[in-house]
Amino acid sequence: MTDGLDRVAPALDGRYRIERELGRGGMATVWLAHDLKHGRQVAIKVLHPHLAAVVGTERFLKEIRTTANLQHPHILPLFDSGEADGLLYYVMPYLTGETLRQAITRDHQLPIADAIRITSEVASALDYAHRHGVIHRDIKPENILLHEGRSLIADFGIAIATDANGARLTQTGLSIGTPAYMSPEQALGERNLDARTDIYATGAVLYEMLTGMPPFSGPSGQAIVAKVITEKPLAPSRHRREVPARLDDVVLTALEKNPEDRFANAAALESALNGPAPAGMSHRRRGRLARGAAVMTGLAVLVFVVARLVPGSRGSAVAHVSDPATTELVNTANYLVKDRTPAKCNQAIKMLSKATAADSLYAAAWASLAKANALCALFGDGDPDVMYAAALGPAKHALELDPKASDSHTTLGMVHLFHEQEFAAARNEFIQATALDSTKYEPWLFRSWTYLAVNQVDSALYSMRQAKRLRPVGDEIVGVRLATLLRWAGKYAEAQAELDQVVQVNPASGLARDEEFGLLVEQHRCREAAAVQAAGWAHYPPQYSDAVQAVFWVYCDKPERARQFADSLTASRGSDKYVDEFAVGVTYAALGDTTKMFEALHAAVRQHNWALFFLHNHFTLKPYADLPEFRAVMAQAHVK
Repeated sequence: MTDGLDRVAPALDGRYRIERELGRGGMATVWLAHDLKHGRQVAIKVLHPHLAAVVGTERFLKEIRTTANLQHPHILPLFDSGEADGLLYYVMPYLTGETLRQAITRDHQLPIADAIRITSEVASALDYAHRHGVIHRDIKPENILLHEGRSLIADFGIAIATDANGARLTQTGLSIGTPAYMSPEQALGERNLDARTDIYATGAVLYEMLTGMPPFSGPSGQAIVAKVITEKPLAPSRHRREVPARLDDVVLTALEKNPEDRFANAAALESALNGPAPAGMSHRRRGRLARGAAVMTGLAVLVFVVARLVPGSRGSAVAHVSDPATTELVNTANYLVKDRTPAKCNQAIKMLSKATAADSLYAAAWASLAKANALCALFGDGDPDVMYAAALGPAKHALELDPKASDSHTTLGMVHLFHEQEFAAARNEFIQATALDSTKYEPWLFRSWTYLAVNQVDSALYSMRQAKRLRPVGDEIVGVRLATLLRWAGKYAEAQAELDQVVQVNPASGLARDEEFGLLVEQHRCREAAAVQAAGWAHYPPQYSDAVQAVFWVYCDKPERARQFADSLTASRGSDKYVDEFAVGVTYAALGDTTKMFEALHAAVRQHNWALFFLHNHFTLKPYADLPEFRAVMAQAHVK
């Protein structure tokens, strides 16, 4: 072969030491190599000379620059690329694990939950890539890697990139793709492919995970292409009875012949995978509704469209014009609730209650009231059960008045996430909120916690950084919460840098001081933590912040005060006072009292305490992580 070891090794000598061939396909050969500069193993993909000749060095390197900027937890990154002795190549991490192809070959059919999870992760990565102007064009099981419990899309290196105007950088007409996963328009050689060709391929991959076979097969590539263009696939349940009807509907919508009848974007596919399908609705009808929603709103969140727009008897309320005084009341309340303090949360709720009473048809007032109650449940000093219940009614009423009320989906997601611990349902609501209004940062902010809850810290950090990109100037919550995630990941210096940025803008930020105090306590930096304490920190959410204070006492030679705090809370059980059992548990954990620690953690599970997300990472709990009873608490809390 003209791109064999005898040519590749000398061409890359001095930068990479080629060790062995990993695999060979129709477009490239993959080599295992040692990166001499960084001392690590890498995988190098070398394009076959005939493909390189068609693509061209300049065009290839230009496209690589575009795709190299893709940074997403479910996209395999690119380390390097270039041309050497006429060979075009790019360099990727070498990961242990297996490809999805190997998993399907071994197991034939994957568990339905695994198939949904893998497809959701692929759809999330594709949504990100598509929004950055990159279409993959070769989604298939061989290009999906399974590594440490998560999926990664590989081979973005030969994707078609588009500029801001949609003009193709590659205009060769070269047919890149694999027949069993090609969309009909790609099989026909159309040049003007868009993101929906990747949606078709993702549907074909999901079909194969569920059934053990692709939607169409044949003795040759031409025979398969003919079926892709002319035949309809059987529903997956025809091959595997336990596939639910809603999943049949999702798969067949993704595999529609006409791109207009598929999901309008990958976010809509992800949403449909994780949400309930509307009863009695065929996949063809869902596709038409998705298309109509895309025209009307630029969105295609199918579950939302069917559930909210079809009944539609109150949809005319969208055009309702509110009295300016009521609008001002809502704006003021929204400003107050951003502060996250119990007092201002409660003040905002009172103002918004007045606004809804003054104008019962003003959807924005109901949506704001719902969100204020949900935030007060997190940061207030009342019973979260009561506050979350108070959020549900207004959120649903706002959606009846205005199906495009994105904040209401955010609120419903918060209830699923922080109160019910239904993480997939929460993520679905946040996806819908983002689809309805892509300028809002809060869906990304709260979506990050859905990943933290299942210990996917990289995905959580990605979502939080998306929130940071979208947040309004001067808004401090995202920077503080990004610091929180970095702290849980053990990246203390990066966490401090984020807090320093917040304080530069707002030196009086109580949220930043709270987080900095916890960061210093975790590192046993008693003197510096005491300085923050002396300067005055905001101390909310109240009991959880009190617990951080108590752990400070344990680490800094006043353990008796910490025990007094924990004992005073346990003495309040059964009274009208709300007791944050997670705060009690981490305090006893710091004290080394495992009996009372487990008593409190089990109580925290019963009260649906949202801070149980931190079971994975909380510094006081790490010494107990291998105990059977601790693992039992993890299972009861539905965190992994």
